[in-house]
Amino acid sequence: MRTSFLKKQWAFFALFALAFAVSSCSNGKNSNPVQSGDTSEIESTDSGISSEDQEMSSVASSSSEENSEASSSSYSPDDEEESSSSKNVSSSSKGDVNNSSVRISLDSLDIVPLDTIDDVCDTEGDIRYFMVSKRKKIYEVCHDGKWVETEISSSSASQNKHYQMDSLFNPDVQYATFIDKRDSQTYKIIEMGDSPKLEVFAQNLNYGKQIMSDDTIFKDDVVEKYCYNDDAWYCDNGFGGLYSWSEAMGLPRACDSVAMGTTSGCSKTIAPKQASYEWDDLQVQGICPEGWHVLNKNEWEMIVGDTYIGDHISRIFGNDDDYGFSALPAGLLSTVNSREYEMMPEYGYMWLPEEYNDIGAYAIIFNLAKWFESDNERRKTNAMSVRCVKNYKAN
Repeated sequence: MRTSFLKKQWAFFALFALAFAVSSCSNGKNSNPVQSGDTSEIESTDSGISSEDQEMSSVASSSSEENSEASSSSYSPDDEEESSSSKNVSSSSKGDVNNSSVRISLDSLDIVPLDTIDDVCDTEGDIRYFMVSKRKKIYEVCHDGKWVETEISSSSASQNKHYQMDSLFNPDVQYATFIDKRDSQTYKIIEMGDSPKLEVFAQNLNYGKQIMSDDTIFKDDVVEKYCYNDDAWYCDNGFGGLYSWSEAMGLPRACDSVAMGTTSGCSKTIAPKQASYEWDDLQVQGICPEGWHVLNKNEWEMIVGDTYIGDHISRIFGNDDDYGFSALPAGLLSTVNSREYEMMPEYGYMWLPEEYNDIGAYAIIFNLAKWFESDNERRKTNAMSVRCVKNYKAN
């Protein structure tokens, strides 16, 4: 039960405090007990959503100290946590696992809300995790009918998981098709919204030449995409390509590291044909086909409407997809600490045509249950998804 888990937390606090007191006495001076990497600052959450959920709110609404930090070039708009998609799990010497090695399928890796924590489990070898702070996950494996804390091996190689894609689209929805003349790829499209009526891709864009996550040389005259886990299967099966912000907006790569208009290598504006504009309804073609543009914030709000996104998530994840938007939590290529693919199938990220600062831009972020309505800043060099909408005359 959750009470049992909280008791463990308080016991941890007590032991830590005792150890700190002894250390302080022996050194003859006070020291700061919270060092980098400490997990002593526990921030429990009833939602059970990963730390990405807790970091969705805009930096503009943070404390004044955070706002000051955000204005500098060293500000990181998205310290994504480690990938939770590893399939190889080696247990620690805790509990009754006795250092045995367990191989876990991604299908059984379930996030557990704190208010549902129970010590009893049914299926030997199942694994779950829950958040005890913004950056700390606790993993547990089912052993002899009880959940036993374990650890994800840092040396375990992440393996690809290919999904059964037969239910990617809703068979009850009438889709049209669009052929991208640039590469002859065919996309399903749907009509959504009322005023105006939107014609929108029901798939993530998959245009460009695949490059690998460790590539460091880029070409501005070629549209370059990443495929999750460097596996072309994801690009070709509905998840689409993953693009840096500058690539998604059709801008030079220099724009991923400088604010627009501050150097000769980055354009002064994202919309050179418009004298003035509002970011939220800006129609930027970017890497979308001619006559189409990158989904903007107002269009996203017209499509989703409320905070429950299950009606718009593809059925391959057990959601309803009532309207046929068929969104996929395609994860991202994170460039915060190292270049790693993360967060599939927990989160989806779609770039918006709006710059935040020299290294950050805005994005739509969602999981299988909701999308995050506040402004979400992400590092421009991260690679994320793009959805295209047909151009129309704004009211």
